[in-house]
Amino acid sequence: MIKLQLHSMAWVCTVCMGVMCAADARGGVEQDQLNKNFIASQDITLNDKWENTAIGNELNWSFDTALSPGTVTDATVPGITAAYAFPAALGEAGDYRHFAGDDVTFELWFKPDGLSGDHVLFETGGDGSGTVFKLNGNALTFRAQESTTAGEFAQVSKTNIDADWQQVVGVIELNVGITLYHNGQFVDSAAASDMDAWVGFNDSGLGRVIGTVAGGGGFTGFDGQIAIMRFYTKALDADMVQDNYLAIIPEPISLILPLVGVLGLRRRKRGTAWECGREDSNLHGCYPTRT
Repeated sequence: MIKLQLHSMAWVCTVCMGVMCAADARGGVEQDQLNKNFIASQDITLNDKWENTAIGNELNWSFDTALSPGTVTDATVPGITAAYAFPAALGEAGDYRHFAGDDVTFELWFKPDGLSGDHVLFETGGDGSGTVFKLNGNALTFRAQESTTAGEFAQVSKTNIDADWQQVVGVIELNVGITLYHNGQFVDSAAASDMDAWVGFNDSGLGRVIGTVAGGGGFTGFDGQIAIMRFYTKALDADMVQDNYLAIIPEPISLILPLVGVLGLRRRKRGTAWECGREDSNLHGCYPTRT
């Protein structure tokens, strides 16, 4: 087994028999216009708040009682080491109407306890003007609306989700529509050409309903774990969404190396650099070059 450091990409690769390279990505989370950044593993103070680490303490989540996040030990999500358990943690914050005139993005990392019933992951505003992530059994729905008038709301869904750790990202572009991503991949988009706001005056709920939710319905609080919530005052594109996903769950890199390349590596010392995916090469993966 050979361990390589790809400095330019901040990857650590473990090579087994010169066939596969399991990569561990460091960083990669989009930082531009990250307005709210709730990371359970960084919220180490025992109190009744989940504190925003991005910009001051605006719109912290308030819990009904003092809580600490629980430890997460799951090899499938190496970037998640702690999470808040719901419904013990019922988050409430003020409304987001200050941002109602912006293109925005919401991101959540969560793990449901089960896939039955109708539950709210996150909601802000109400059934007049608001935004919501909700679970209907094994279907995940993202909805944003200025009103229930045609052209002023949009809704998209991802069906057949599982009960594992997963990322969901909802993007709102005013007078354009909304886009849903799941585990770093595009799911669907829907147009809302007349929607120039996406939230009203109601407070916001994390794992709970505060008042009513966009689209209405008899939804209850979430049962499961939430580890990360992010809010951007811009529309993330597909590459940014995937970067955020890979920062938590690194993607394995296929490595094609002839045996002589692996053996030759043993004889090289500090004068060897490694490159990946060079367009002018027939080798797809990581390969050595002289420096």
